[in-house]
Amino acid sequence: MAKKILVKFSDGKTYAIPAEFVANARAKYYADKDVLKNGGIFAEIFQQEFEYTMKNDDELLDWLENNMNWEDVKEVAELYNFDWRPVIYEDEFGSADKKVMLIE
Repeated sequence: MAKKILVKFSDGKTYAIPAEFVANARAKYYADKDVLKNGGIFAEIFQQEFEYTMKNDDELLDWLENNMNWEDVKEVAELYNFDWRPVIYEDEFGSADKKVMLIE
């Protein structure tokens, strides 16, 4: 099973975004920042941040909502459920319902 973040839009479509994609983005940001600031080893910091994020659903949701846009995730987002209504995803992404789940 893979951990996914479900994002439900007002058009009735729910997309599943791989948690690993979000955790990678967050871990890269903090590893880059720490290496520049403190001279740490990128791979070690990245791994620590990645593991922390994958274990912390609130951190996954926070990073997705506050640091990513639909444009960032649309290539990896998979349609999970569909109940059609018109919507502009870019406008609604920040306020769309989100939750983390394990999905086969």
